[in-house]
Amino acid sequence: MYGKILLIVCLLLQGCTNAPQRRLASAEKQLSTDGETTMLYHSVLYYPDELSLRFDGYLIGVEKSPRDLVSTPQSVKVSTPSEKTLKTSTDALLNQPKLLYISHILREQAQPQSAENHTCALYNLYQRLEPAQSQLVEPCAEQNVLPMAVTHRRCQDKEVCGYDDSWDALKLLKQSMIQRLMTQANTGKPYSDIVVIVMGWNTVQEEAIRNFNSIMLNVKRSAPADFNPLVIGVTWPSQWSSSWIEPIYRLTSFPTKAGDADELGLSWLGVLIQQTLPEVKAALPQAQQAQLTTSLIGHSFGSRASNVAACFGPAIYQDHYQPPTAGIDNLINLQGAFKLTQLTDNATSTSATVFCPLVKQVALTASINDQAMSKAPGGGYAGDARSYADTCSNTNTLIRCAFADHHGNLFGVSGSARSNITYIDASSLISENAYLSGGGAHSDIYRKEHGRLIYQLMRQGKTPPLD
Repeated sequence: MYGKILLIVCLLLQGCTNAPQRRLASAEKQLSTDGETTMLYHSVLYYPDELSLRFDGYLIGVEKSPRDLVSTPQSVKVSTPSEKTLKTSTDALLNQPKLLYISHILREQAQPQSAENHTCALYNLYQRLEPAQSQLVEPCAEQNVLPMAVTHRRCQDKEVCGYDDSWDALKLLKQSMIQRLMTQANTGKPYSDIVVIVMGWNTVQEEAIRNFNSIMLNVKRSAPADFNPLVIGVTWPSQWSSSWIEPIYRLTSFPTKAGDADELGLSWLGVLIQQTLPEVKAALPQAQQAQLTTSLIGHSFGSRASNVAACFGPAIYQDHYQPPTAGIDNLINLQGAFKLTQLTDNATSTSATVFCPLVKQVALTASINDQAMSKAPGGGYAGDARSYADTCSNTNTLIRCAFADHHGNLFGVSGSARSNITYIDASSLISENAYLSGGGAHSDIYRKEHGRLIYQLMRQGKTPPLD
């Protein structure tokens, strides 16, 4: 009897030890991204076609791992940003136990010639040491243009990977974008825009991709026929894993994820916006450069990261620090979860300096219906209607103020024509509770009316300031 019980126990134990493993389990373990929450930020690597963009473009996955797993003591070089409120986040890049890095970049094709080439991995730290056709996401077959796409160093080949490799990842992206923009121009329907999108707090990768598609599909509804964007979606670990009761965990994670958003802007998002995109654009013929609009759209903490990236980032550098000299056309901050004072220096004074000089046009929305920003710790957030009222009720403000109606039309623009910042009261537009979201109307940015407003804002950077 005891022998049979012992045999059953042994068989059960053997079954556990031989349990099937996920395809990427080995790399996940090495990067310490194998937790229930951390896995959610590379889910596209398991379902590349199901979780894909509906537009030509790229998906950049940024993840966070223990510093000693993804970098060496010599890896991280940081300069000090001009904005004093970012000092804590800059210090975190040097001292925090975990570090952000790019783990994957997928190239997306909206209308593939065949199912096999819809999505491919331009860069993938989870790539397995096996033939390309056996990968969950096949490497992009541009070996003559991008030899590193197949031959770049994999995690399995060395003890430390991730941070230093992220510089290579963005170089691959730059090469791919230049080749793609030039090739598309020869078809007679060139890309009209490069649009980078970053979502906010507690948005896992799968949801972020859905949101990217929703935003751009609604923008396209309001755009003319020649609107042909190349879309770059950036995902980042915006959700904190915790076993605590949900409301408590969400409240305690706010300052942590606010810091992570700042770090994203000071690191890889900042490099993308301030270095990669300007270098891509500079490599194009002058006529094509003039016709190409570059926009960065952020929501909530994604807006926070975007604001830091476009106005203050990057703080990290590879060899020698060089201040950025070229920027983008448009920064669109939807319900921004950052202090308005970070963007402006004493904006109600006639001697005020408007920050973000490398962005031609900056737009911010606020809504009285946003209960997330009105209740967020500390107050004074850009997405809070009270911040709009305090700023725009002052006749000396150097920020241009405006309204958006419930159809998404921009009107009533007033204030300094010198300013590159337009602050929009979108209470009539951002007014509903989005599906399965909290914070009142905080996430109400996915309807066709929002697409109409966003398209208008995307064209501001190509036209003289509104009066």
